[in-house]
Amino acid sequence: MSRRYIFRNGFVLAFLLPIVAFGSCQKRSLAPLRIESNPHEVPPYLLSEIRAMSNEQRRVTPEFVIRNTGDHPASLVFRGTDCSCTGAFHKGTEIIKGDVFELAPGGHLPVTLEVQLPEVAGKYEYHAYFGKTPASTDSPPVALTIAGKNETDILVEPYSLLHEFEDTTTWEVQKTLTITRTVRDRTVTEMGDPIFESLPEILQILEIKKAGSLRRLKDDLVSQSWIVRVNIALTANSRANFQCVAQFTFPETEQEKFPPAKSVTLHVKRKSGIDAPAGIPFGVAKPGETATKKILIQSVDAKPFKVLGIESTDPAFGFTSFSGLAASSSHWLELSFMPEKAGETKGILSITTDHPSVSHLEIQASGWGKENGDSIGN
Repeated sequence: MSRRYIFRNGFVLAFLLPIVAFGSCQKRSLAPLRIESNPHEVPPYLLSEIRAMSNEQRRVTPEFVIRNTGDHPASLVFRGTDCSCTGAFHKGTEIIKGDVFELAPGGHLPVTLEVQLPEVAGKYEYHAYFGKTPASTDSPPVALTIAGKNETDILVEPYSLLHEFEDTTTWEVQKTLTITRTVRDRTVTEMGDPIFESLPEILQILEIKKAGSLRRLKDDLVSQSWIVRVNIALTANSRANFQCVAQFTFPETEQEKFPPAKSVTLHVKRKSGIDAPAGIPFGVAKPGETATKKILIQSVDAKPFKVLGIESTDPAFGFTSFSGLAASSSHWLELSFMPEKAGETKGILSITTDHPSVSHLEIQASGWGKENGDSIGN
């Protein structure tokens, strides 16, 4: 090996060693963080139980500990929460977004989060975020998490049925519903079958059968499902667009008191000279924010028509202007939903026209206002 080769490579090695050492030192300086009791799992509740609680009983205040397990100091800054309903506290004092905490090697930061149990069905999560300062891609923000899942007492799927029928014929169809009942376990071994309040000539129960055995959920909640086949029959005398509601209850026993009756809604629309959906579900929107959907309105015969007026029974549902249609044409009408509060909102959009056979259209609208959480199912 030549002296020139040894000198050249020795020089390169000597040049790189400080860089490698510096890089290793920098990586070690990123103090590892460990969060204790994270995530905090909230026991499952029935919605009826949550609704019966006071505001104080709904408070959830788990404590987390962020610990610096490295051998270098760490500066933590509070990045905030993903919901205004979540508060963060350190030793009783509220933590404000931007507050910085210094953690010595082996030091720890106790943090208490405070939320109210949400009145929503399904899974939910709340987060509070802390990050190192200055920010580093090698050390992303850490999240303190409160997670839980609420169960509906009675859940029916689908909760609504939408159907069309011809103008001059009797129309009949069979549909299947799945009803799930959840209760707090008090040595419950059997649950009575649901009892329907059938609507004459509208909803007829063909069959009710259990869908499997009792299912045990977390923390002494048990669930049982039924499959219900229903028959829907409409005559030519039925109105063009309307909805009907079939309610059902469960028989009470000595062991438990059942919640109020639940229902399934049937949206019905007669096929006619104007074609439009009978119902429009908006899903979930936060109060103060607007969700939009478009519906197609078609003239399916050779008669043009003008729109004489459009009204909504609930101010949460809005609409764009619509003047009418030429023969055999269509128009996309934009509807909006801006809930004023949390919970379910229902309304009817009424369209008055000068069409000779369809002077009035009704479109059922529904939506859910929700601050936070995962799913709706009650």
